[in-house]
Amino acid sequence: MSKLSLSLNAVRPGADDHSRPHVALRDEASAIAAAVRVFEDGLTDLRAGVRAADDAASAAAAADAATGLLAGIAGQTSLMALRAAIEAARDGGEGRGFAAAAAEVRDLAGQMVRATDTIVAQVGQIQSAAERAQDTATRGQRQAASAH
Repeated sequence: MSKLSLSLNAVRPGADDHSRPHVALRDEASAIAAAVRVFEDGLTDLRAGVRAADDAASAAAAADAATGLLAGIAGQTSLMALRAAIEAARDGGEGRGFAAAAAEVRDLAGQMVRATDTIVAQVGQIQSAAERAQDTATRGQRQAASAH
């Protein structure tokens, strides 16, 4: 029995030495799996960012279309005010009140044009920023997909 104990005691350190590499490999595999999960989560977030940038670009395009409509309305309002002023001038003294109202409408149309121009400029900046974000996110998504 003592020979068997001595033999087991002699073999045990060697067995421990052989199990250490397996434990280290298992730990490394777990670390790699965790890194892959983090990478995949980041890729999911990146895809969500691309969708958000696409949505922002679509919203900016819709706002741009709306500002085009506002610019058209402002132009028509200004033209109507000009026609009203011409009619008021034809009426002479009787059209003074109408001429004053036409001048106010023309001023309002001018304010609307200026406001529309400001909105158009801001929408342009939003579109530009959305396009840059979209390009950056798409580029990042491609890079991540090629690394995956």
